[in-house]
Amino acid sequence: MTLSISKKSDANIRFARKYKTKTKSTTKLKSKLLSSVVALSGVPSTGKTTLAKKWCLKFGWEYISLNDVVNKNKLYTKVDPSDGAKIVDLKKLKYFANSIISKIRKKNKSAIIEGHLACEIKLDVDKIIILRLDPNIIAKRLSKRSYSKQKINQNIESECLDYCTIISQKNYARNNIYEIDMTKKSTTSNLNSLKNIIFCKDKTTLSHMLASNSLVNWSKYLLKL
Repeated sequence: MTLSISKKSDANIRFARKYKTKTKSTTKLKSKLLSSVVALSGVPSTGKTTLAKKWCLKFGWEYISLNDVVNKNKLYTKVDPSDGAKIVDLKKLKYFANSIISKIRKKNKSAIIEGHLACEIKLDVDKIIILRLDPNIIAKRLSKRSYSKQKINQNIESECLDYCTIISQKNYARNNIYEIDMTKKSTTSNLNSLKNIIFCKDKTTLSHMLASNSLVNWSKYLLKL
């Protein structure tokens, strides 16, 4: 099976090479959950890369970009000449990504692996979190990335139809799938939501953040497509 990814800058690679530090103030919090690996998914422009990098810098976790894994290992069969999107070999991506995760776990480290394809493959992660965002904001962000009108509408449709969440349910246990609505929320608020999902042990609190109990509903935007 193959899926496409769009062109991405080298920022993720530079970030991975550059980032080394761990903050002293979060040592106790980090030690509470050793060798934890969490996936972030969601349609393009929902804020996966930004949130993942900020978390990793704050808590000293490893950062993994699925786009980087695809590009570094050339895990695509062809490139769409119309928009530069790569047609990804999902079986190979699954193998390479899980190999990276295995090495991280053997070193007893923690990591966030992010990318919209995370929902499409079965990764050896403890939890997968789907980032949601108001379709109007998605459209504006994708427009700034020079996405075509057709590509923008395809991504908006995917968000409105809960695509990433539904596909995740085919690859992950439902009690390990969560959602964060990123709409009109500060970075601090989104980091706190992520922290609650990753570190919280209270089942009642966690149940409210399960994707199966999500209150996100963008169906009204489908009429505008």
